[in-house]
Amino acid sequence: MLRSARWATELLAPWVWVLALPLALAWDATGHRWLSALSWGLLIAVTGSLIPMAVIVRRGEARRVGRPSRDGAGSRC
Repeated sequence: MLRSARWATELLAPWVWVLALPLALAWDATGHRWLSALSWGLLIAVTGSLIPMAVIVRRGEARRVGRPSRDGAGSRC
């Protein structure tokens, strides 16, 4: 039971949906051409989820070690 709950948790995690849905939409939008669908889906997935996540993580690390953020706002957590 615990193993199936773990699988369900991983498959239904938001990051899976954020990466899988652009691929599914690109597959439908390109008329089921796999190379075109893969390239469009990956482009959307990277620019829509991976790049923003990297920025969020990087800014969080900068605040944790006490360095000011690049925008100069100076907000402290």
